[in-house]
Amino acid sequence: MKKITNSSLECASWERSILESLGDAIIVVSATKRVEFMNRAAEKLTGMAAGSAFGRALTEVLRLAPEFGDELRGDLVELAILNGSSISLGRNLILRSDTGEDRSVEGEIAPCEVAGNPHGAVVTFRDVTERNRHELANSHDQKVRAVAQLAGFIAHDLNNALTLVLGHTDRLLRNLKPGDPLRDTAENIKDAGDMAAKVSDQLRLLSRREILLPSVVNLNCVIEDAAAALQAAAGPDISITRNLAGDLGEMRASLPQLRDMLINLVTHARQSLPLGGKIHVETADVDIAGEERAGRTRHFIRLRFHYSGPGMKLEDAGHIFEPRFRASGDDAQDLTIFMVMGAVSGAGGQITAHVEPGCVTVLEILMPRLQAPHPIFAGTPTEGEPAKPTVLLVEDDADVRALLSTYFDRSGYHLLEAENGEEALKVSELYEGPIDLLITDMMMPVMSGPHLVHAIAMDRPETRVLMISGLPPDPTALEDMKTQGVQFLQKPFRSAELLLRVKEILVESRARLN
Repeated sequence: MKKITNSSLECASWERSILESLGDAIIVVSATKRVEFMNRAAEKLTGMAAGSAFGRALTEVLRLAPEFGDELRGDLVELAILNGSSISLGRNLILRSDTGEDRSVEGEIAPCEVAGNPHGAVVTFRDVTERNRHELANSHDQKVRAVAQLAGFIAHDLNNALTLVLGHTDRLLRNLKPGDPLRDTAENIKDAGDMAAKVSDQLRLLSRREILLPSVVNLNCVIEDAAAALQAAAGPDISITRNLAGDLGEMRASLPQLRDMLINLVTHARQSLPLGGKIHVETADVDIAGEERAGRTRHFIRLRFHYSGPGMKLEDAGHIFEPRFRASGDDAQDLTIFMVMGAVSGAGGQITAHVEPGCVTVLEILMPRLQAPHPIFAGTPTEGEPAKPTVLLVEDDADVRALLSTYFDRSGYHLLEAENGEEALKVSELYEGPIDLLITDMMMPVMSGPHLVHAIAMDRPETRVLMISGLPPDPTALEDMKTQGVQFLQKPFRSAELLLRVKEILVESRARLN
């Protein structure tokens, strides 16, 4: 008998050790639904020690509540015993813990029999809080990706349409004389197209494909377009005046970043003018002769930003570009000018600050100015000059292709056209002369732009490539394009922007060959 008793005790101890070692929380209850045993995992989840839980009702220890307002199922112990098999505790359950930390749980309850008779039940449950959080996050990400993909497709088609609207409107305005009654209509169409282009920018941002790609911009146009936003940033107590140079040169910069830079400048001035004041903005072309690079004259676009008021002290001029500098002297953090400096530096420019008599703070920004096209691309070629470059244009949208072809015909290029990748390969195979530049849409039926670029490079490695699209490539694809020397231009674009980019690519190509 003693051996049997010892053996039973050893068996019970062994079973207890197994239950304690399990990762799931376990509570054993009697037929009267009183707690007889709970392992360490159950103690941790319920926040109640096994000794305190012993003999208490299961509902006092395992305090479950519906997460989304659903009603709990009936008496689970009785249901499990009547069913004779394991049943689920339910879905979307919250366990109220004595520690005050609620956790999401799931589990099962199974009947327990002794000698064939119902003795109680075993409740097994586990913490699924992190799993549910990850599933919810993944579900959210999937929804965001779906919306982003839809926005991307819409932006792509919209930008193709806007390329036509803006391109043909520009042609109309060039041909309509001042005073023509149709000119106002054409201007209104142009303004509507510009507004739609801004909507397209928002779609690109929603598509998670917004890339700060530099483009050719006129600073005066950016300032004029952002006038309302700048005044809103300044507030009603600050007036903004402008003196913008006529025939201002062009620069290469990211348009969204340039706009943010202007708003940050105004925001900085507003913080320095708590009682109101004036902001004055000036632009000009400047040429600076320096000792660098053997005394070569450098060409810039200058933006001078003045504001009057207490503003910056003379001794603070050297600290204005530090991240925490604030002219008003309080302890609040101000990153506006620091961000401006980052944008200017990223575009290859420079910024300085000084104080003029009368408490006028002046921020001066110099941005590299684009120079006139290389002589080989200007005017009509004369004897001895190189022939006009040959461009292969590949665009599946017939209307867009027809519009772009007028740009190149008007500028004297030798243009080859194809409506898809396969046709472009045939044109390349049959054309015996050099193809200086391949311009191809990224998203096309039959063969995509990147696949076409790879195929052309096999036979014509010297051909430069400009990829165009209504939707920017993803960052990985963009890096691959840069590695391969492929340039990218975002639709919609104006004729001047496209032709200038083409000239820059070809000038760079000729420079490498020479």
